[in-house]
Amino acid sequence: MIRSQTLSAHTALIAFLICVLSACGSGSGGSNNSASTTPAPETEADTPSTPEITYFSGNDGVYGEELWKTDGTEAGTVMVKNINPDEEGVAPNDSKPNNFFAFNGKTYFRAKTEDEGSELWVTDGTEAGTFLLKDHITGANSGSPNQFTIYKNQLFYRAKNADDFPNDTLWKTDGTKAGTTIAVNISGLDLYPDITVFQQQLVFSAKDDTSGSEVWISDGTTIGSQLLKDTNAGSDHGFPANFTEFNGALFFGSSNNNSGRALWKSDGTTAGTSIVVDLGNANTLANNPRDLTVFNQSLYFGAEDGTEGHELWITNGNPVATAVVDDIQTGTGSSEAGSLSVFNGQLFFKADNGVNGVEPWTSDGNPNSATLLKDINPTGDSQPKLLGAVNGKAVFVADDGVHGREPWVTDGTNAGTKLLKDINNDAGQASSPQLIAQRGDGILFTAEDSASHVQLWITDGTAEGTKLLKAFNP
Repeated sequence: MIRSQTLSAHTALIAFLICVLSACGSGSGGSNNSASTTPAPETEADTPSTPEITYFSGNDGVYGEELWKTDGTEAGTVMVKNINPDEEGVAPNDSKPNNFFAFNGKTYFRAKTEDEGSELWVTDGTEAGTFLLKDHITGANSGSPNQFTIYKNQLFYRAKNADDFPNDTLWKTDGTKAGTTIAVNISGLDLYPDITVFQQQLVFSAKDDTSGSEVWISDGTTIGSQLLKDTNAGSDHGFPANFTEFNGALFFGSSNNNSGRALWKSDGTTAGTSIVVDLGNANTLANNPRDLTVFNQSLYFGAEDGTEGHELWITNGNPVATAVVDDIQTGTGSSEAGSLSVFNGQLFFKADNGVNGVEPWTSDGNPNSATLLKDINPTGDSQPKLLGAVNGKAVFVADDGVHGREPWVTDGTNAGTKLLKDINNDAGQASSPQLIAQRGDGILFTAEDSASHVQLWITDGTAEGTKLLKAFNP
């Protein structure tokens, strides 16, 4: 049996923090497990020999939740290593591997043991080549490494520091035990999630003894790290997030007491870091930009200005060119346009026009071009959630009010948007698919069958090509 971490407890599990060796880890951002419409760029060092390998956390009911891999076939879906074995023979232990990230031909991840806690591990796909790389905090306390990011041909990441516990520090590794060390050691500095590379520098969110959570910039050394901008002056937090590079600048959302949560941009200097446009005020947090997405040489995002509700916006980085693209739910009501992605030359997102509920929409990016793709659930919300793209089609999860949450497919047209497969066809039940990985040969996901077993599936975007890959607990 396999289950997601968000479902009720079963005896067997697959975690949805995965890594496709050829695609994950080649970007500059940290540990991103979301699906994309095209494979991430590859570097020569990260390109494996065929077949493509996906690592995941699985439980066969015998060894507990351990490290598994698949090449996309049933025979090639096997356990790599029992990292946290049951030494007393009482019950299986779980190592709970997660945060997989590929770098220089190997995959790095977090796993826990009884003696070391949750620490940094590495694998080459073999049992012998899977080992603990760094115990950040000696003993059972956990370093909890995460937010892996490639920079200067090393793997930077966020983890606990025993000398400044419980703060999270910036670490780095070259793949060797001796080469896994603290990169930035500033007393009191505590890193928050969201690390990226911009203008050949690391940019991240952190707080120190003076400022709240703000934007920092670093060359990967202690002396070369500094506060980039105190967006919310003093000890108050800005909580900068959603770093997105566009048109030579780094855009992100951050808060201050005067403007609420606003859209900011930076050229990598303190003087060049400023609010793009103040859409709201501190009392309402009216602008609250999110889902920043680059499309057709513009930056799109969801936001509100206190007048038109939360709608789809566009900017080129200039305040006068920042505006609502479509007021999908007219007036002060909010369509809550969000979960933006790019597919087949269109923006694909979910929104509520106040009539049809939360449904899939598309836009070519021009004003008043937003179109309801399909009213999948005529009696309620279909709540579409993208899984990935394969063979020119987007695969997503939706509820049509009859079959429950099942996989759907679209070619970007109303006629080409349809139920892909009713995996759990028991009345009133749903398979509730969850993404495992976007692979070159299809989309790997889990789904619950009519026997309440959550199993491993793969799809090529067709009904006949949507099939059970591995029955973990048949």
